[in-house]
Amino acid sequence: MNIEFFKTIVDTSSITITSDIKDRDFANCLLLHEVIISDSVTSIGDYAFSGCASLKKIVISDSVINIGDHAFDGCTSLTIIKLPKHLKRIGDYAFKNCISLSEITIPGTARTIGCYAFENCTSLITVTAKTPNIRCGKGIFDNCFKIQKLKIDSTKCGNKFNISSVFHYFNEVILPSHITQIKNDMFNGCKALTKISIPDMVAFIGERAFKDCISLKEITIPKSVTKIDNCAFMGCNNLEKVILPNRIEELSDSLFEECYKLKKVIIPDNVKIIGMKTFYNCNSLEEIIIPDKVISIGIGAFGNCNTIKAIRLPTHITIINSLTFSNCKNMKLIIIPDSITDIMCMAFLNCTNLKI
Repeated sequence: MNIEFFKTIVDTSSITITSDIKDRDFANCLLLHEVIISDSVTSIGDYAFSGCASLKKIVISDSVINIGDHAFDGCTSLTIIKLPKHLKRIGDYAFKNCISLSEITIPGTARTIGCYAFENCTSLITVTAKTPNIRCGKGIFDNCFKIQKLKIDSTKCGNKFNISSVFHYFNEVILPSHITQIKNDMFNGCKALTKISIPDMVAFIGERAFKDCISLKEITIPKSVTKIDNCAFMGCNNLEKVILPNRIEELSDSLFEECYKLKKVIIPDNVKIIGMKTFYNCNSLEEIIIPDKVISIGIGAFGNCNTIKAIRLPTHITIINSLTFSNCKNMKLIIIPDSITDIMCMAFLNCTNLKI
């Protein structure tokens, strides 16, 4: 194929390609507007269309399994592209600087997305992934300032989420409806996340699953959940409201620690254990009702909850642990049942307004 011909011809607005596209074949073809890649093509080489600033439309056959490094880098007029359904690899910087691209769907066959694949796609808003089991390079959505929503649309994902390394780019993540657990650290540090819908089949939320999601304000946990592990919502500084399901029997250690804006939590009636530092530093927490089935409250569980004014302890508790209510400076009343046999050291440290 005489590629130089395409670079010098007056009008190369539309072409059809019938053989594999080699490295730099159409690089900097500034007059190229439309490309159709036929079903005899399996690979698009490195830099194949890089710098094709007028390219607005490309139709890629489903036979293509590889898109090379920098293949469409700098295709600034490209607004939409349908990736082939048998695609396995998207190379490094493949769509870098495609500043008009607004959405992309990753097919279910994809196994690798290279480093900085969509860097500087400044109009990109929505990403749909047909599989969550993708090996993702670093920085794949860097400088995609408008990016908001990731939808994982897969029926075969199980609970494997290799794509979770890119969750931190998105304001909203829509998970597939059939997953049964949220893994440890799945959304840890997702500072942009404001909205998440947990599917109704989820039974388990792992350690630090939503830790330091500082933009998350509200979350509803479905009735199917039976266990939420340690530190799951620790450091969610703007979390104001949580609805917990009735099947939970334990509030784990540091579950809501440092959720500074959390005002009210309704503890389900079946909860028996409140762990260590569960509500530590929840200094906006105004009201807490502890169910009668609770038999243990851990060390520092309500420490530094300095807006709580009154609390009634359930009748099955026998020990008030160390630092349980330390620095609850506005607490004025606590009702202690006859079942209490021991109050440990510093249980009410600095509770200067307390009347027992």
